[in-house]
Order: sequence, then structure tokens, then C-alpha cells
Amino acid sequence: MLGPLLPASGTSGVIFLGGECIAAWGDADTPEMAFSVTKSVVSIVAGIGSALAVDRSRS
Repeated sequence: MLGPLLPASGTSGVIFLGGECIAAWGDADTPEMAFSVTKSVVSIVAGIGSALAVDRSRS
């Protein structure tokens, strides 16, 4: 890893539903070094898209 690393601040998150914050925990304003999160999110979205395409092809 090149460059500075930030110290871990613990878990945090915010959940929005319909534009309204329905849950929050930890300090969501503190940046985290979140490696591999992009890969995880993209794989979930691809899986959902694939499942929706299979359902549409059965209709």
C-alpha cells in the first residue's frame, strides 16, 4: 500500500429510505479506508440485474 493510511474508527453507517434517514450508527462523518467495497457492491448489483433478467425472460 502506497500513501498514508487512516486509523480505523470502527463501524458506522447510515440507511436512507425514500430520502429519509431511518437508521444511523457510529460516526458516519469520519472517512474509512474501505478496500474492496466497490467490488462487493458491483457484484451485488450485477447479481440482482441477472436475477431480474432471468425473471423477465420467463414471463
